[in-house]
Amino acid sequence: MFGYSYHNGFNTAHAKFRYSGLYPVIDIKTDLNDRDRQKIRLVSDDPFHPVMQADTITGSPLFNFSILVYLPLNLSKGGWVRGLIPRFAWRYSNDSYYSINRREYSDYQHINFGIQYYQMLRMKKRNIFPKWGYGINFQINSMPFSRENFGSTLYLNGYSYLPGFFNNQGLKISATFQRQIYNGKRYLMKNIAPSPRGYDTHYSITYASVFTDYAIPVNLGNLTLSSVLYLKRLQLIPFFDWAFSHGMDRNRHMISGGADLLFDFNALNISVPLTAGVRYIRTAENKNFVQFLFQAPL
Repeated sequence: MFGYSYHNGFNTAHAKFRYSGLYPVIDIKTDLNDRDRQKIRLVSDDPFHPVMQADTITGSPLFNFSILVYLPLNLSKGGWVRGLIPRFAWRYSNDSYYSINRREYSDYQHINFGIQYYQMLRMKKRNIFPKWGYGINFQINSMPFSRENFGSTLYLNGYSYLPGFFNNQGLKISATFQRQIYNGKRYLMKNIAPSPRGYDTHYSITYASVFTDYAIPVNLGNLTLSSVLYLKRLQLIPFFDWAFSHGMDRNRHMISGGADLLFDFNALNISVPLTAGVRYIRTAENKNFVQFLFQAPL
């Protein structure tokens, strides 16, 4: 799958490839130019109160690459889809940190182990979310090549799907708690948990969040705009996000709200389903963001 987004002045390319012929399943994902890359260093190496500073390298694009290997165990029965997924992931980023012991900057490499369970009603094609369902996801993240600088992160996420006010509409509520084992280390790792939409990824010792999305699908019935463009469905997804972050030297509440307006369509008489649209975000600091979104299967 290839994707494109535009936000904060950055044209971002996304790509994802999945191999699922035989177990295990392998997902390869990359993102380019989501922002400028950063160099992370300590401006105070007091072991009881270290302070990190991120220096932005203007004009040098951020590059993220990850490989996820997992075993999707199908436990489905009747009208319910159930699954248990053990997983292992390696992630690379050209953001870099200064290693005191090696006296040089090194790029980030993460190792992640986790397990996920989910259960939901089989979804109708016209729906965006399942009518009923829930899931839970536990992960442990570490940087094994730099244990003198980094600890480990424990991550727990639970989510549920509920029916909406009208047919085919749905509500998703996701709650996350994350804790970094930080004592005796110099740096914090970036959060596994995403920040509220409109905020950058945080470095947190303790982090908690609640995200809500309400999905409203509108069937357009192959609306023809021209001989080469057919609109199939409109997705309107308003959302509200809240998070609390306790970092090295400050606490922060983050709140944002907005909506996605997306169109599912076919182009050039090709049956490949495409999705494109915009996302509007407003934060508690009265900052406004507009992101352009595009998705296509590989």
